[in-house]
Amino acid sequence: FPRVGSQRLLTHPLARPEPTAHRYEYWRALGAVLDLRLPAREAILFPAHQPEGHVLVHSGAGQAVRVWPLEHYRQLVVRLRAAGYPVRVACDLDQQAWWQHAGETALAAPRSVNELLALIDGARAFVGNDSGPGHLAAFCGVPTFTIFGPQLPEWFAPLHPRTVCLEGRPCPYKPCSDYCRMPSPLCLEGIGIEEVWLAVRRFLGREN
Repeated sequence: FPRVGSQRLLTHPLARPEPTAHRYEYWRALGAVLDLRLPAREAILFPAHQPEGHVLVHSGAGQAVRVWPLEHYRQLVVRLRAAGYPVRVACDLDQQAWWQHAGETALAAPRSVNELLALIDGARAFVGNDSGPGHLAAFCGVPTFTIFGPQLPEWFAPLHPRTVCLEGRPCPYKPCSDYCRMPSPLCLEGIGIEEVWLAVRRFLGREN
């Protein structure tokens, strides 16, 4: 796709999708040129949703600026369990010591896609950041609740039809990629536990 005059260097410049289009539309455009017909978003087939199982809470992300504060996640897990939901906590390896110090005994820190898939396989719902595990869960048929920070849900929301996204607080520099011009990602830190708790309750209520 041409960018900042790069079409002069491209042998086959492609028409860019609409500015608000999901990034999946970029893959569809590339696929069409390669004779790889990807379905429209509304036509994607997902595995059947299982109404039973644990709520998988994954606190990791590819970049630190996409991680909702871990203490908030801990409080969310406490509230979910108090409300009777079976919860399984997963995290990135660099978060493992924090969770263990916080007293989480049934903690998983998957080191491979296969280990992550094993956790997703028994889940009725996924709660996490704008991250790869959330997209993987969605394609496995698991409804997802995603807490966004520096990026935009309309661009990167998981494609599952039961996806719910909570957008980060406004910032003059949004959307950002994998960096933050502020001392810390205020777009995420400004999302409080009460707001997420109410939104997650509504999300899980629709999954019953």
